[in-house]
Amino acid sequence: MSHIAKTAPVRKEAPELTGQEYVETVVDLLSEPGRILIVDDEPFNVSGIKVMIQCLTAGIEHFKLKEHVESAFNGKQAVELVKKNFNEGKYFRLILMDCNMPVTDGYQATVEIRQFLKNSEQPAIVALTGHSEHRYIQRALDSGMDSVLNKPAKLEDVEEVLKKYYFD
Repeated sequence: MSHIAKTAPVRKEAPELTGQEYVETVVDLLSEPGRILIVDDEPFNVSGIKVMIQCLTAGIEHFKLKEHVESAFNGKQAVELVKKNFNEGKYFRLILMDCNMPVTDGYQATVEIRQFLKNSEQPAIVALTGHSEHRYIQRALDSGMDSVLNKPAKLEDVEEVLKKYYFD
């Protein structure tokens, strides 16, 4: 059973791809400059998500974790990275955003990112939270996040997020 909260359809559904078709699609998409940003104040959580992404992209020649995945440890750093990358002509295709962090929380960081990129292509922003209650899910969605991934994240849930928002 998936731990990803159901949301109103904001983006198109990814087609079901299997085997070689999936790998070819991933390789094509990774040749684009889109990247992944992981934002969490707990380094262990960031490392865990990176390991899952590395497992899910193993064997994909063009995917290099150091080139395609960045991390930030609070919302302020996340906003700064988005702005810096944008100014360098790069963009994040997917942001995995913890909700409760020091300095700037994930809710406020999402609002700021959406505002900064208001006239540009928007990344998918998926909340990472230990709170599965409706009010927390709704707060994440109200702040501009696309969906919610409950912590601790499971490999199959991270795979579903990647397929839906990164490899679509």
